[in-house]
Amino acid sequence: MFERKGIFVFDSTKLKYPSVSEWLFCLGYEEYAQQFEDTGFDSMEYLILQTSFKEKLLDEFTLRDEVGVDNLAVRRDILKRLKKSKLEK
Repeated sequence: MFERKGIFVFDSTKLKYPSVSEWLFCLGYEEYAQQFEDTGFDSMEYLILQTSFKEKLLDEFTLRDEVGVDNLAVRRDILKRLKKSKLEK
């Protein structure tokens, strides 16, 4: 039995994260998947860890300058969803 809540998938024994590509596809931003992978942001655990630091390593500027997400609304949506996911843990 599986249940999805946010980006997480719960089964009877453990919490599973989707891949970054799956997550971006669900958000409708699949065109950024290769850029995330190429810049080293290829693990959901890593992305959530990044957003949990007081001084974020993954922020709007990193998404724009390193990952190449040019659209401000998309960057803010990605960061908002990561923050929400961290709070649901």
